[in-house]
Amino acid sequence: MIKFGVPTHGVHINGYVRLPAPSPPSSSPSSSTSAPPSPASSLHIWVGIRSPSKATYPGLRDVLAAGGQPSGLTFLENAVKEAEEEASIPRGLLQGLRPGGMISYRYQTKHGLSTKLLNVFDLELPPSFIPYNGDGEVESFHLMPLSEALHSLEHELSLWKPNAALTVLDFAVRHGAVDADHEHYIEICHLLRGAFIDKKMAEPSRESKGGFYFGTEDAG
Repeated sequence: MIKFGVPTHGVHINGYVRLPAPSPPSSSPSSSTSAPPSPASSLHIWVGIRSPSKATYPGLRDVLAAGGQPSGLTFLENAVKEAEEEASIPRGLLQGLRPGGMISYRYQTKHGLSTKLLNVFDLELPPSFIPYNGDGEVESFHLMPLSEALHSLEHELSLWKPNAALTVLDFAVRHGAVDADHEHYIEICHLLRGAFIDKKMAEPSRESKGGFYFGTEDAG
């Protein structure tokens, strides 16, 4: 199929847990003068390992759940569906889904220009909940400190599905783990919304419930 840069939509869900941040030893000379820990230091994210049988990016690290956007569903409805299928999250917990904005990117393929718009959702989960896959697309889930995930993105980027790396980085920016003191902060914020979308490309479609053009290829 030839691509002409027409945007396709998908949903990505960050599943996260707040765990107490480790306190500095009371005997430490700097314990009384050091700054309090950042709220982001308590954040841990659920990272999925994609099934080795997946046609795209097998075995790579991914977000909690993701998928392309079908017609006939709102973004929130689709996020609920994907979270139930991929991570077996009960409806009661899914009441906590919160929109986190949109990530956009564009890249060249052998079939033409591809433009993706990812509608991001955050879901805080209780520490006692452990997700498990229900559709065969995820091999396992691992709870990872957000700081460790950021270190992995910086030094082990090849272990991540590319658009999942963007979603985790965006989560870190929005929750203060990457802040304005970071030397590349402005560039990061700009590139997370890097795809220029022509107004006509985002006009309402009769086939979509949410009012935009939808597509499913490679968005999940």
